[in-house]
Amino acid sequence: MRVLNVLALPFFGAVSAGLLLACLAPYVDPRTTTLFAFAGLAYPFLLLINLFFLIYWTLQLRKRALITLLVMLPALYFAGSYLQFGAKALPADKDGIRIASLNAQLFGYYQGRNTAEQVADAMAKEQPALVCMQEFLNTGQDDSSTVKFFQKRLHLPYGYFERLNDGRKYGQYGMLILSRYRQIRRGIINFAYNTGNMCIWADLLYGKDTVRVYNIHLQSIRFGRSDYRFIKQGAADNEKRLEGSKNILRRMHRAWRMRAAQVDSVRAHVDACPYPLILNGDFNDAPMSHTYHSLSKGLLDAFRESGSGLNRTYQGPFPSFRIDYMLHSPYFRAYDYRTDAAVPSDHKMILSTLVSGKI
Repeated sequence: MRVLNVLALPFFGAVSAGLLLACLAPYVDPRTTTLFAFAGLAYPFLLLINLFFLIYWTLQLRKRALITLLVMLPALYFAGSYLQFGAKALPADKDGIRIASLNAQLFGYYQGRNTAEQVADAMAKEQPALVCMQEFLNTGQDDSSTVKFFQKRLHLPYGYFERLNDGRKYGQYGMLILSRYRQIRRGIINFAYNTGNMCIWADLLYGKDTVRVYNIHLQSIRFGRSDYRFIKQGAADNEKRLEGSKNILRRMHRAWRMRAAQVDSVRAHVDACPYPLILNGDFNDAPMSHTYHSLSKGLLDAFRESGSGLNRTYQGPFPSFRIDYMLHSPYFRAYDYRTDAAVPSDHKMILSTLVSGKI
């Protein structure tokens, strides 16, 4: 046992230090360094390994158990962004805004499919009053367009589609907000460079109040086919493994830095918003990140309020975490948060009902 303890010490020290770095990830801008961002991405695994060491040292009555506990205490503060117990159901005497948000993956266009009808059917079952969609592919014209099809299928009369001019030759690629409530103002937050990302917003008349809705899609890592192949299959020799790893790290480093600039643009707009707000979308970042920390400041998280279980919204190979969010002002309370994996996309549809204190 003594030999095993000596061998375990370097690993114990590394995972303890890694967890402390992860705890700082939300507060460190990745444009300064991405070291903390990498640690934040590994947070769930680092927490589990430290839990193992806590049990391991405790069973031996070692003082190192106290060190592990002291490291884990601040880390546990963030665990609620990943894991929740006891979903909060909508009370029978309350009514609210049923919301659906989804990254539609261009309805499978690049996979040789058209899943628009399947997505619409899945959403229609939820009877949402507000829909936010990212990576929406609009084809056809006027009443035969995909936007109009969704409006009719979901019985949502007010729609705002904004096209992203990124050079795609087929259809119109962009973002969509559909609502049961009249949209009195609408706009776009443009991001620097031609990144394929943006944020749109709409002010809705909700009873006697105005509520602003943001639909956001932040910078993705943009893995290529060779990157996904490397993640799934690895490489045959050390040289290819090294090159594959470097490519992935470069893409992640670039994405974190670009996302930080995009977050600044959205945060400035949110801070100037005079109304209660709802912020939905694909952040392309884990909860233990500068992105989530910056955008959720002063807002509530529908999953943390009324979700249950280990939440995972991205269904692709990496990063397989919660990267899609529904945030809102304290003006609302969230109920019935859940995700739907049956929708044909590499993202799950996120759903919740927001109830205001007045209407």
